[in-house]
Amino acid sequence: MKKFILTGLLAFAAVLLLTNGTKLCNLDENVDCDDPSQIISCYFNKMADTIHAGEYCDFSYSGSDNATDWYWSFQTSDGVLRGDPASTKERNPRVYFNTPATYQIYCEAKNECYSDNETMYLVVIP
Repeated sequence: MKKFILTGLLAFAAVLLLTNGTKLCNLDENVDCDDPSQIISCYFNKMADTIHAGEYCDFSYSGSDNATDWYWSFQTSDGVLRGDPASTKERNPRVYFNTPATYQIYCEAKNECYSDNETMYLVVIP
């Protein structure tokens, strides 16, 4: 039953993206961007909502399998990119946070045809 719920949720997200997603300019004639299987749904998980300064947090991309590129950024409320690394193109990054703050965690996933993103927050306490 869990598999059915997850599949249904992903299918629902894909339908939403058909009307709200960002379609990119396709430069590769061998890729059919009108094919619904190209649609990207970006989801990610973090290992905690709150951590202590000096600790790390693992982030895992759990969206569409057809994504080929990822971009992550870790920004404090004052607009400064922080964390080690402060941004990355890894699929599943491990990031160290030394500065106490509330961080906006942004993940963008894309392929040749579509792009999608998700934002969450992480609190780093002293």
